Amino acid sequence: MTNLPVPTLATEIPGNLIASSVWNAVGPNGLGFSLAVPVASLYQITVQGIPNASATAVNMDGENSDTYGGHSVVTNTSRYVGQVPGYYLTIATVLYGSSTVGVRIAYVYKNGALIDGAFGASPGSTYSSATAIAVPYLNGTTDYVEAWTYQTEGGTFNTNTSAGQASSLTVYWLHN
Repeated sequence: MTNLPVPTLATEIPGNLIASSVWNAVGPNGLGFSLAVPVASLYQITVQGIPNASATAVNMDGENSDTYGGHSVVTNTSRYVGQVPGYYLTIATVLYGSSTVGVRIAYVYKNGALIDGAFGASPGSTYSSATAIAVPYLNGTTDYVEAWTYQTEGGTFNTNTSAGQASSLTVYWLHN
């Protein structure tokens, strides 16, 4: 998909009509962008060992969708780089295997730093998972978000990627 710019809507001043050239430049692109905003649904294919008591970026080496090409499955796989400036709904879910020992925490990081208040924890006996949600502003060129995790199993604990269950990072552009 061709990346569509965020439209700059034409303004109407009483007595001043919008020329067809302005409408043709703004109207279709504005509608097109509103129907095709940046969205990425990333997930983990390869099991990752997470060290005990050490915050770690979660690699996302699979994609369900990435409409504006903000993610790579080869380089910096933990990162989604916003391609259009704006606020992005960001949902990070980290899935571990079975254990009732310790805690599991998910975080949303922006540019390698924790976003305050963006974390969640949930130990469990079948699967242990945690989800974090944040709405950071990304500048459209260099800002990126990542799913990070922390666990206290007592040693390295693997993420789970079996039976259609996997850690994921979902990013959805909301507005500029």
